[in-house]
Amino acid sequence: IDPLLIVSKNRTEKISNARHVLIALLRTHTDLSLNQIGLFVGNRSHSTILSSLNKIEKKWNDFVLNKFFINNII
Repeated sequence: IDPLLIVSKNRTEKISNARHVLIALLRTHTDLSLNQIGLFVGNRSHSTILSSLNKIEKKWNDFVLNKFFINNII
């Protein structure tokens, strides 16, 4: 994915999912604040960054839960 698309206002699922992953990685592997991450990914607010982190966490938890059920039921 083109890095310019990740920091753009593009809201397609493919681009926004990549943006969510980038935000999660920045939060996990740097000491940047939510405001600093927001500036880095296209001048977004801290609340948008927090929302993005919540979305990626939910997707990850759903993935882990589904994997657990598949491995233990099948």
